[in-house]
Amino acid sequence: MQANTPLPWYRQFWPWFIISIPATSVVVGIFLLWLAGQGELALIDENYYQSGLNINQRLAQDRFAREANLQANVLIPADQTQTSVYLLDSIAAPTSLQLNLVSAKDSSRDRSVMLMRVNGQLYQGPAQTLVPGRYSIELLDNAGQWRLAGKADFPSESPVKLGSFSLD
Repeated sequence: MQANTPLPWYRQFWPWFIISIPATSVVVGIFLLWLAGQGELALIDENYYQSGLNINQRLAQDRFAREANLQANVLIPADQTQTSVYLLDSIAAPTSLQLNLVSAKDSSRDRSVMLMRVNGQLYQGPAQTLVPGRYSIELLDNAGQWRLAGKADFPSESPVKLGSFSLD
């Protein structure tokens, strides 16, 4: 008679299996909420209105660079001793250039460098300590007439070629 006595529910497999499904969902949900709270919302632009107004200016700069067929090579070596830019087939070379490096992951990694003309089409500026990763690159002349853009992984031993951005 004792052999046919059923086990209590808490000693059976199926009740625990069924309970484990929602329990696992609750644990995973709590973990995902915690994980979402750890990141920062770097994709949200706090000054979105001003950014929208600047779009037309950037489009004009890109159009000017495209029509002038401007291109540049940017070199930031792995030892990060010096930032160098060489303008290719440039019209009148400005006295200085602004190089902006924008991190794809974290805005605290963004860097901006003022480059001075050394000779001809070569510009150099101070070294930038870059955290390895993907960066968007923007090169602006000091008069604000043109803009060149590109993307690259830094540090890099080979130059990165920048061109005009086109929406066409």
